[in-house]
Amino acid sequence: MHDSQQASHLGPRFDSGEIRRFLKSRHIVFEELSDAELTDRVAGFLTEEKVIGWFQGRMEFGPRALGARSIIGDARSRKMQEVMNLKIKFRESFRPFAPCVLREQVDRWFDMRPNEDSPYMLLVAPVLDKHRSALSAGEQGTMCTDDDLFRRVRIARSTVPAITHVDYSARVQTVDERHGRFRHLVEKFHEKTGCPVIVNISFNLSWEPIVCTPQEAYNTFMQSEMDVLVLENFFLQKGEQPVGFQAWAREGTTTPDPACPFADPRTGDPLIVTPTGAFNPVTGTRYEVEAGIPRLFLPTDDKELDGANVTDLVRKFYEQTPFPNYENVDNVRALLEKAGRGLYARLLNEQIPFDARVVEIGCGTGQLTNFLAIAHRSVLGTDMCGNSLALAQEFATKHGIDRAVFAQMNLFRPGLRDGFFDFVISNGVLHHTHDARRAFARISRLARPAVMCWWGFTALTAVNCITPGAPCSASPA
Repeated sequence: MHDSQQASHLGPRFDSGEIRRFLKSRHIVFEELSDAELTDRVAGFLTEEKVIGWFQGRMEFGPRALGARSIIGDARSRKMQEVMNLKIKFRESFRPFAPCVLREQVDRWFDMRPNEDSPYMLLVAPVLDKHRSALSAGEQGTMCTDDDLFRRVRIARSTVPAITHVDYSARVQTVDERHGRFRHLVEKFHEKTGCPVIVNISFNLSWEPIVCTPQEAYNTFMQSEMDVLVLENFFLQKGEQPVGFQAWAREGTTTPDPACPFADPRTGDPLIVTPTGAFNPVTGTRYEVEAGIPRLFLPTDDKELDGANVTDLVRKFYEQTPFPNYENVDNVRALLEKAGRGLYARLLNEQIPFDARVVEIGCGTGQLTNFLAIAHRSVLGTDMCGNSLALAQEFATKHGIDRAVFAQMNLFRPGLRDGFFDFVISNGVLHHTHDARRAFARISRLARPAVMCWWGFTALTAVNCITPGAPCSASPA
């Protein structure tokens, strides 16, 4: 077939050497597979309802993902549309997705002519009656009278519900020999399942352009709930990528884990922390864990305000005067959009590696901690105020941000290991304490021995460890 547009694969491509160097430079865990191994493995993961980031050959030129920079899934899955929208695109769950189908099979699944060509995903056709699902009386009523589109789209209307819109329409892409390895993948999926149809959406977060480079693909993979990333012949699994730390121990653990950040605020001994409590195996001291928040706050010994303890007064003030809640940031997309508008959060997200150990001192309601942990990072947010931390933990739990951890503690007596963290962030030290210099000196000990750079944005300050073993230099904001 003559196609001067070359299936729109007119953009840049990256060879294996370039991709391998990138992966190794970031200490990324990957496998390099043969063509046959790759398509078989990916097709198998698709049948398990995994979401795959697919990066192959030249980038598509135009507005559609056509199998070179695509996120793909099993069209037969009843949950795939909602998962891809909420966990990958971070957008409304009713948004429809497009199908890719082997061209020679197109007329057996959609109301199109035999071998009708639609390589650019520009034709819309209904799913054939034989693949539509019979609806119950209740489902018929919902489809006809319910104004809530979210409830209507959750009703499976065909054997390929992930790509079937409420009116049974689908924007079809046919896949043929022009699509190279992408066609081989769809053929392998057809061989395994009897279904020649998969979901194909553009490889990007909903507010970003489609990815072009391996680094952009990797960043998008890590900042969403994709399970697998394929970069040419390189195969990455999300669960195999390193995480910064391990906060929680199993019940019955008797030895502290070196990967756990918590320490006794009294003695500095490593703690064993489980969802039911924190324990110092050396002294036998126990601390409470309430609603997933270790309570490690100890007041400072200083009594400098009419004989009262200053840090305890600050804590009590914020307990009585809590921070604003998440009313204007009630979902992950809203949090991402808010962070995206702020230079501080954007720069931190761009510059902090995904396997870094990160702590935010004085996290308030934890919005920055939750934002940084949406990506595949372990981030610990600490604050004196239990009310604020409860809001942070509630948001993290509700939206499945399981890499965000929160703990109540005093920045002058932190329940954390010294020299443990790669990044120490503080956005409240200057105006929440009577002794900012001492506060900076104390939290700086939490960072790995390194040169420290202090970036000041009004009262916002970040500590970034650059060169392990070098002397410390600080210039507060």
